[in-house]
Amino acid sequence: MLNTNKFSAYTLLFLALVLGVLKFSFQQTNIFSYDYFGLYLYLPATFIYHDPGISDLSWLQEIIGNYQNTHSLYQIQPEGDYNLIRFFCGMSVLLSPFFFLGHFIASLSSYAADGFSYPYQLAMMIAAYFYVIVGLIFMRKVLLHFFRDKVVAVTLLAMYLGTNLLFWTTFDAGAPHTILFTLYALLIWYTIKWHERPKIVLAVAIGLLLGLIIVSRPTDIIAVFIPLMYGIYDRESAVAKWRTIRTHIHHVFLLIGATFLMGLPQLVYYYYHTGQFFLSTYNDPQSGFDFMHPRFIWVLFSYRKGLFLYAPLMFLAIIGLFMVRRKSPALFYALLLHTFINLYLIASFSSLISYGWRAFIQSYALLAIPFATVIDWWLRKKAFRLAMIPVFGFFIWLSFVQGYQIIMAIIEPSRMTREYYWRSFGRKWISVEDKKLLRPDVYADDNNGNRIPDETIYNQRELIHYTFDENGNSIDPWDSTNRVFLLNSEFPFSPGVKVPHKEITGKDLVWYRISFDYYYEDQPQEKEVLLIATYTYQGERKKSVNMAYKYRAFPISNSELHKWHVYQIDYLSPEITTKNDRFECYLWNRGQTRVFINNFRIQVFD
Repeated sequence: MLNTNKFSAYTLLFLALVLGVLKFSFQQTNIFSYDYFGLYLYLPATFIYHDPGISDLSWLQEIIGNYQNTHSLYQIQPEGDYNLIRFFCGMSVLLSPFFFLGHFIASLSSYAADGFSYPYQLAMMIAAYFYVIVGLIFMRKVLLHFFRDKVVAVTLLAMYLGTNLLFWTTFDAGAPHTILFTLYALLIWYTIKWHERPKIVLAVAIGLLLGLIIVSRPTDIIAVFIPLMYGIYDRESAVAKWRTIRTHIHHVFLLIGATFLMGLPQLVYYYYHTGQFFLSTYNDPQSGFDFMHPRFIWVLFSYRKGLFLYAPLMFLAIIGLFMVRRKSPALFYALLLHTFINLYLIASFSSLISYGWRAFIQSYALLAIPFATVIDWWLRKKAFRLAMIPVFGFFIWLSFVQGYQIIMAIIEPSRMTREYYWRSFGRKWISVEDKKLLRPDVYADDNNGNRIPDETIYNQRELIHYTFDENGNSIDPWDSTNRVFLLNSEFPFSPGVKVPHKEITGKDLVWYRISFDYYYEDQPQEKEVLLIATYTYQGERKKSVNMAYKYRAFPISNSELHKWHVYQIDYLSPEITTKNDRFECYLWNRGQTRVFINNFRIQVFD
């Protein structure tokens, strides 16, 4: 095989070397963070802390305190006496051999055998390396089924080094998409082999792979289109496939059974802890599907993270889609359906902001085929062959530079703009002044002591100002001629605001300055009286209506009693999910303390 397909074989070895050098030279400081933390959490929770339902939060809070895995525990969802992991367990299943390797190393070393120390992190890096190499091996096998060796070699080199696949498999291994890339490559290969010569073992392999894909990322259930539509390109081929399925119907039942088997641990997990076989975990109003308003242009071309801005070579794959029917007809409809449904799902999801939209990464195993179709055409045109060197050379350079820029925080995760993109293009450093071209940081208030950094750049106006002269429920303890509002056990909430974002501003982000006078008559308990500032979802997902996001509860300090004090704080709106979402702000007395309020005022800076 090495002699007959040596160019692609040597290319694969070269890529394995590049991957290894970059992966272990630029080690992530904490691979167990954010989504990866949740995807992996089943393993230490089950095998170290013997608490898969996380009934005791103390061990988890201790881990987060030691390793700073996440700023908020969005990875879990309270359900009765448990705090269930929101992510499906597929990634934990795939990572389990490497978890046990890390645990073995930690047990023999001075590192803590807590599931998160360096041996476990190293084991996850090894896991990432292993799965990517397996993915590239099977991607090569699939491509060789349809194309010449040199075409495959160029495709492997260009797609891996010249797109964001390089970054997500080397500098950042904390996303499930690179492992899914491998599962897709395996799925395509075993689908091809089953259609060549149906065997039970191949049908079971397809079922196991589909099950692992779905239980790793449920929206990738669309992977079923690969075995379902493979080989169908006209009426005669559809009839032929139906005959094959009828002849091997027992293979289909075994395939379905294998798929179900991979999902069984998740069903057992839910049923054991809730009494139900399924639990809806997409309740975050900022992370959900809006199928009526997909953002295709935004996903593909936006400067924030558009696929074709940060992985422009992948445009060749889209061109190649319309050439596949002639070159590889058996895969045409499977590719077409999967690509456009996947694009629709990604464009309909309300978050997933990442470098070049990482949600596309797993589909690169499929898109390699139309990509190679273009390469095959290109190599057959003698006049254009030499043009490949500067073209692909540029995009490979761009891929490496952008990887470096992300590591050095030159490319920001979700704040890129047109102006900043071109100002930072290809540069190794960036000035503080240049950074002002970025989109505002939605957590600038949290990171800046809840103060507007520069008021002079905004337009200012008043949203509300309550003096309580007419709707006050009490007399000012200092001035009997003045009416104020008394917060106590009978009136725990102050008058406030509930205003749709679209009625406040036409801009994406807006600052609010919230101020009021307060007077404590009694000594309050800690965090007894709170200023609440939040947004609530008012979109079309009924289960999420009125759910709060960027909810902030600011405690009103127990200042000197029997004296008026002034409170002021600035709150930055989140990135809204819909324009109908409401800004809500009010005071909440959670106890028995008597506190008087006056001059409740909210100003807008936009």
